[in-house]
Amino acid sequence: MNRAKELSIGENIAWNSIGNFVYLIAQWALSYIVVRVLGYGPAGTFSLAMSIGNSLNAIATYTMRNYQVSDLKGDYSDNQYILSRAITSGISLLACIVFTGINPYDGYTSLCIIAYMVFKISEAVSDVYQGILQRANRMDYIGKAYILKSLVDLALYCGILLATNDLLFAICGLSIGSTAIVCIYERATARPFSNQKKTSSDVKEDLGRVLGLLIACLPIAAYGLFFNTMGQVPRYALEFMLGSEKLGIYTSVAMPVTLVQVSANYLFVPLTAPLAQCYLDKNSKRFYDIIKKVSIAIAIIAVCAFAGFGLLGKPVMRLLFGDSILPHLYLLNPLIVCSILVALSWFLSAALTVIRQLKGQLLLSLSSFILSCILSPLLISLFGMNGATFSYIAALLAFSAGSLVLLFKSFKPSTA
Repeated sequence: MNRAKELSIGENIAWNSIGNFVYLIAQWALSYIVVRVLGYGPAGTFSLAMSIGNSLNAIATYTMRNYQVSDLKGDYSDNQYILSRAITSGISLLACIVFTGINPYDGYTSLCIIAYMVFKISEAVSDVYQGILQRANRMDYIGKAYILKSLVDLALYCGILLATNDLLFAICGLSIGSTAIVCIYERATARPFSNQKKTSSDVKEDLGRVLGLLIACLPIAAYGLFFNTMGQVPRYALEFMLGSEKLGIYTSVAMPVTLVQVSANYLFVPLTAPLAQCYLDKNSKRFYDIIKKVSIAIAIIAVCAFAGFGLLGKPVMRLLFGDSILPHLYLLNPLIVCSILVALSWFLSAALTVIRQLKGQLLLSLSSFILSCILSPLLISLFGMNGATFSYIAALLAFSAGSLVLLFKSFKPSTA
């Protein structure tokens, strides 16, 4: 790697934020256009595919990104990270096929779910190349890739949907476009920064090392599966108890709010490498200074979100979805609280990965997942669609509180 070409933290944050924000808008538009073109029913089907795909994506990525970026000593080569991603992606696709087979979905819905899973696998492969670039402090390439994917994905998806009025064809187009960008552009941009060039003599050694990598990261993978599914369980329960149309309405209201949590996360992703360096240097003061600044930033984002949605929520939602969405705007405020807690939890989980508190992280996510499973049907039966949000909030509070306790116990702040 050419370390002389590293970008500053500010430059990395800027490129990552711009690229991801464009990509986020494009992803939001995918759900929005389904509502406008096909209605709330198909939007519910698309939301179900997203929920299942997002949950199983934890298997595909193995939640390995923070581990990969913080592997500053080079315990594993980039070839081994890439090979492990191919294995976990195949497992996630198989799991998706099995999941759709054991659930009472019709054939069309099952195909939509599987096609969307292929799209999520393309994102998982993209993630491992982005990990190489992030560790090299060259997130400008990541930002550019996100902008390129946004344009290609949105053009293919919307063009096919408008031409055919068929959700399945549109998702297939989305999957093909995303996969093409990963294979043609992202792979090429990451190659010069890889810490090991691929040769035929290395393949056997890589396969042996990959098994060790997968075992080492198993607690993180399990954490990622439980953490991601913790947020999807309420939606799964909502669809099961109240139907696809209610889930479509809930997802439509949640769309703009999702911008808050994901935008906040994109600001903090570039801080994983600096946190890892602080931990490597045993610099607990700077480590907790970063956490303090992030917490303040999240609080500011929360205030801005409540103010923004308070002033503009109703007119914006009416503009986007028409008057039919207005009776459901009571869902907004709990969803904002939820989005802020998701952003905080994501950052705290990254910090736990950096200090290698993997078993504790797993136990926290498992406990929060179980809490979500218990509370979701109960609170949905009591509070309707809001119950899905309330159950997720409770699980996130439990995870965040436990993460803070574990952080302070494992890497004590300096008294100097």
